[in-house]
Amino acid sequence: ETPVVRIVKDWVPEMRRTLRPGDMLYLPPKTAHHGVAQSPGCTYSVGFLAPKHQDMVISYVDHLAGNTDYDVERWEDSDLARQMHHGDIQPAALDFAETVISSLLKDRKHLAKWFGTHVTVPQGGPDPRPLSKKTEWSEFASSMSDVGEVRLLESMRAAYIDRETIGPPDATMDLFFVNGHLVDISTPAESKIARALAASRKITTDELVLAGVDLETSENEPANAVKKLLLNLFDDGMLYFLADDAEDYDQDLDEEPEFEIV
Repeated sequence: ETPVVRIVKDWVPEMRRTLRPGDMLYLPPKTAHHGVAQSPGCTYSVGFLAPKHQDMVISYVDHLAGNTDYDVERWEDSDLARQMHHGDIQPAALDFAETVISSLLKDRKHLAKWFGTHVTVPQGGPDPRPLSKKTEWSEFASSMSDVGEVRLLESMRAAYIDRETIGPPDATMDLFFVNGHLVDISTPAESKIARALAASRKITTDELVLAGVDLETSENEPANAVKKLLLNLFDDGMLYFLADDAEDYDQDLDEEPEFEIV
């Protein structure tokens, strides 16, 4: 027998909803609820935990410490005045410390790089399995022609930051992130692919054409950059082609289980 878990002592439901296969119900934070399966089936409850500000600061500091492309400066107090009491930390020292810490946040591009990697760190799910050998574009293009699209592995997280969000003069190109890593992109064609992957988690043959890539004849510089981007993601196990005989999960079921939320 399933034990009853009751957190709210005196609780009266105000509304009732019945979910069918494929339905999703969002419950805002601190919303009391009670769910009961009306028939055999599987249900999933997914929690979203907002990060603490302290954790974000620690993550950003770790990011700064792990990157060598930042200017390395040291504490400077050449104008230090003689003080009356040994061990007395003067206001000027605190002011300078505040200036040092604040200056780390003024480089918007570095901040953007950290934030993109921070929010795309995977939180569970299968890890990508890199391929044992490099894939030739002809192989990739052949599968793309047969299937019509390549998909981002379901456990992967992808996002991008528009260069206008970063602002001049720091940004010349969008930033693209996958699974906590900054993926190098240098052309507008790659940006189109990155945006499509982040938005729909797949790339279709039509989107390749819009990015200037013809599966058979493209040999220009933008097309080659897109090919390299896709092949790198594919060889790293982050992209895959859906098998022709894969089960259609959208088909109607004869007996549909129900789950009631009150």
